[in-house]
Amino acid sequence: MSRTRSSVRTDAVLRAPDAGLPVLLVEVDRCTKADDVLAGKFVRYREVFREKVKDHSIAAAHGGQGVPLWESFYPPTGRDGYLPILVVFDPGTRLGEQALKNRMNRVLELTRDHWSGRYERRG
Repeated sequence: MSRTRSSVRTDAVLRAPDAGLPVLLVEVDRCTKADDVLAGKFVRYREVFREKVKDHSIAAAHGGQGVPLWESFYPPTGRDGYLPILVVFDPGTRLGEQALKNRMNRVLELTRDHWSGRYERRG
C-alpha cells in the first residue's frame, strides 16, 4: 500500500514581512458546504504541516535533519508552531446573521483541537 501525500489548497497566502506578517494562509468560506467539510480542511492542513522534506539538499541546510515541507515553500515565521490560518466567512445572501454566527461557532468547536494550545513543561 503506497502512502500518498496530503494536500490542501489555501485560497490566498499573504506576506508582509515589513509589517510583521511573514506568512498568513487565508481560507475564504462562502458557506456553500457543510460545516464539517470546512473543519476537515484543518485536519489536512495539520497533515501537510507535519510532513517532512526528504530532499537531502534542503535538509542539509537545516543541520542535516528533515524539515517540515511547508518550510521549503514559505519563510520562517519567527514563532513556534504551524503557519497561521485566517478563515474569512462570506455568506453572501445564503445565511442570516444568526445562522452565520452558528456556523462560525460550529466550525470553531470542530477545529478546537487544531488551534488550541496544550501546556508543556520545559526545563
